[in-house]
Amino acid sequence: MANPAKLTVRTIVGNNALAWPAADTIDTTGTVPVVAADMGGEADRVALLVTARGAVSARVAAGDLPPAVRQPLGDLSLPLASALAASVLINPAGANNDVLYTANVAGSQGNQLSVQYIDPGLPSQSLWVDVFERHAIRVHLATGAGGAITSTAAEVIAAVNAHWFAGHLVTAANGAGSSGAAAVTAVAETSLAGGADMDATHAALTTALAGDNNDIIWTAAVGGAAGNDITIAYVDPGAEDEALAVTVTENAIEVSLETSPEVAASVETELTGEDNDLVFTAVTPGAAGNSITITYTDPAGNDQSLDVTVVGTDINVSLATGSGGAITSTAAEVLAAVNADGEAKLLVLASLPDGATGAGVVTAMSETALTGGDDGGAITSTAADIITEVASTPAAAALVSGANAAANDGTGVVTAMAATALTGGADLMALYGPFESARFVQDNGDLNINFEILNGEADVICFRLPRG
Repeated sequence: MANPAKLTVRTIVGNNALAWPAADTIDTTGTVPVVAADMGGEADRVALLVTARGAVSARVAAGDLPPAVRQPLGDLSLPLASALAASVLINPAGANNDVLYTANVAGSQGNQLSVQYIDPGLPSQSLWVDVFERHAIRVHLATGAGGAITSTAAEVIAAVNAHWFAGHLVTAANGAGSSGAAAVTAVAETSLAGGADMDATHAALTTALAGDNNDIIWTAAVGGAAGNDITIAYVDPGAEDEALAVTVTENAIEVSLETSPEVAASVETELTGEDNDLVFTAVTPGAAGNSITITYTDPAGNDQSLDVTVVGTDINVSLATGSGGAITSTAAEVLAAVNADGEAKLLVLASLPDGATGAGVVTAMSETALTGGDDGGAITSTAADIITEVASTPAAAALVSGANAAANDGTGVVTAMAATALTGGADLMALYGPFESARFVQDNGDLNINFEILNGEADVICFRLPRG
């Protein structure tokens, strides 16, 4: 076993074609001659070491020029470690007639297979099997002189397993507790299920941010150690009103977080009376607007005129009065006066509330500050937002998928996070063989090994292992 001769190393991507030099085939024809001794009792052995890059299903296939001597050596298709074979239990009404069909090649491709029992609807028909479009196994049941189905489960099993192609696709066997002695019935086309490709271990990252309901499990889309090279960063753009965006540079995913916009401070008066309120809004958005105040002053005199004065950020409106000293200024008049004042209009814009005309007379109002002004720039992206954005960014979705971490509903706002690598990814290695070299000797004397990748991607190394 020391220093086995390496025949070939290729990276393989499945394309459902088995032809040299297609990328899904290792074929050593013409490159590795087989010495005469390999044909004798001391033949070398060959083995294939498969390293899965994610989910893979594969099989060892015959060479391009198989000799007749190899025909009785049996099917070379083998399941890879961790792959699951698709299956289906056909269980017609009655007892002792259940049949379990299991795909001969483990992997997701087995889910494409189906089985159907057909009642020919005619008397004195024989049992026979065909395969439609290379995946649909159709069992045409035998009938007696009166047209009743006579095929037993045992007979169906034998016919399927003996069929040159159906027997290559599946193995039929009695279901648990069934003797196979009873007749079956017609069964509609039924698909095999549960087939799964072998898969390498996927790298993952569970965030641990401050706050609640904002953590995400990021999982590499492709299993294997390469997933450990993926990093994810949440970046605070440091500016207001930024949109959520995802960028990808090689294996680095950067999520630029959404931030809140600037908000102008404002206040709506709540005076006694009807149709006499106004809305004052800071001209310049931001928290500074919260320092602006509005005061309505009763001058306590007769025949006073409406006047606006500004000291710093404090706006004082001295209201007009009549001959008896009562306030006469309407909301509309105050609005016009404030918006016309050279200093006040630099601080605020006065406007009417929805549906108001401003015809009502105002009252005195103590100093009232505008509120709600915000400089913006606060992070507003939730975990759910980020999962959606990453999934809708093709380059990022090709690397990872996101899901809410345990006990998280995704509604929480995230925080910035430095670039953090996924961890735990590991390649899956499986061994095919060892096989006798004689199984692969071609009519032209070359050693010809075809390794078919049915799904996924893998690296394969083929070894010659001398005996002893």
